[in-house]
Order: sequence, then C-alpha cells, then structure tokens
Amino acid sequence: MFKYDTEVHEDVVKTNPKSWCRAFYKVGPCVEDVENNSTESFNNSIGKARDKPYVPMLETIARLAM
Repeated sequence: MFKYDTEVHEDVVKTNPKSWCRAFYKVGPCVEDVENNSTESFNNSIGKARDKPYVPMLETIARLAM
C-alpha cells in the first residue's frame, strides 16, 4: 500500500491497522452526479440520431463524436 499511495498508508498507520478495512476507502469520483450528468449529456446529444435506422444512427453518432 505504501507504493500505491503514501498518504493512505500514513492514515492507516495512525489508526489501528488491524481494524482497518479497504471497504471504507472509495476509489474514483466521490460524487455520483458526474457519471449521471455525462450520461444525460450523451443521450441529449444523440437525440436526432435515435429516430434513424441502426447503421445511419451509428454513423451520425460517430460524426457527432468527432
């Protein structure tokens, strides 16, 4: 753990390491809204493409992504 993150290692050593549990340390964004907003933004941007057949829809999404 020391090689991964020295600050986390120091926090664990300050407390009782035998009672430490990895489940209480979250890796990744602390707010779930980041994922939700990016999904909503993507869905909003492909709104016109949804009415098209499958292949033209994918081509439109590819053009929007560029």
